[in-house]
Amino acid sequence: MPSTSATSSSVSSPWRTLDVVSSGTGVSGIDEHGNPIPSQLLGPILVGVLLNCFVYGIVFLHWIQYTLGRNRDSRHLKGLVHWCFFLDTVHSGAVLWMLWNYAVDNFANYDFLTTTLWPVSATPLFVDSVSTPIQHLFAWRIKQFTHTWWIFGLLSGLSAASLGVGVVAAAEGLRRHDIQSSHRLIPLIDAWLGAGMVCDILLAVLLYSHLWRSKTGFRSTDTVIGRLMRSSVETTALSALFCILYLSTFSALPKTTFSVIFAMPLGRIYTGTLLSTLNSRSTLREELFGVSSINNDPLGDAFHISERMRRMPTEVAINVEQEIQMEQVEEVDFKQLRKSRALRKDSKPDSGELEFGAV
Repeated sequence: MPSTSATSSSVSSPWRTLDVVSSGTGVSGIDEHGNPIPSQLLGPILVGVLLNCFVYGIVFLHWIQYTLGRNRDSRHLKGLVHWCFFLDTVHSGAVLWMLWNYAVDNFANYDFLTTTLWPVSATPLFVDSVSTPIQHLFAWRIKQFTHTWWIFGLLSGLSAASLGVGVVAAAEGLRRHDIQSSHRLIPLIDAWLGAGMVCDILLAVLLYSHLWRSKTGFRSTDTVIGRLMRSSVETTALSALFCILYLSTFSALPKTTFSVIFAMPLGRIYTGTLLSTLNSRSTLREELFGVSSINNDPLGDAFHISERMRRMPTEVAINVEQEIQMEQVEEVDFKQLRKSRALRKDSKPDSGELEFGAV
């Protein structure tokens, strides 16, 4: 009769204990005994899901502000905003389902950790579905500024190349379900991220150079232009940073899930860039023209009710004083006043150029 130890060793059960699985070390996600290492497979997925939820929360607040704001954007632009937010919502829900599948449905089933689920494999497809229209949108704006078609063609070509390679990478990833074969995707992932990163950097450089040439010497105008220049660099630097980290971790550690930390929130970063640009237009108009936008932002009004109530008597007093002063004016040369305003307006750049986010 065989012994108990021999019987237990002959049974190949997928339910391994944490002590056995965590005994190995290395950077491949699998130890020398062929056992998965949770700290290199499940841990990065958990961090990536948490980071994605944090970025999605910021995008959600920007989307609420844009939806409640009284903007006069075209239906195409509004459709783009809602399309990007819809894709972000679907992908965020998918990665939450993925975490549940790993940590709850397959709890202690450490062999399942080597399986790559579709929310990770389809990440290039979700990211490109958001980044490609946004990149084309800003490329078209730059074309309208520079009146140069070859620049738009170059940016559009890079964005389309990133989309094509991303679709191929997603298809190959969906076909391979084992993390041990993920190293074969390194050339596709590198080409996909490289093309998208070059397109983002060119967008930032061209926009920065155009805004630099738009400076006029007026203090208020140059202040707004400086803010736009900093915003164009900061937003692009964030997406480029995540692309670099995603590319580096996937190329250096392809048999682990550390790249998932930077892959999951990448699409949300593109959407947040677009929404933050659109929502900043009211503040830029106020700084450029001195026009308050309190009544144009219901979400902002909800957080500043007490401040408006404190200022309300002062505003009424100013209006009454202006009416009394208008009654004492005998003659005003309105023709000369209009000419002087027209000259001042011609000396400043077009407001449409300054509000590059008013697409």
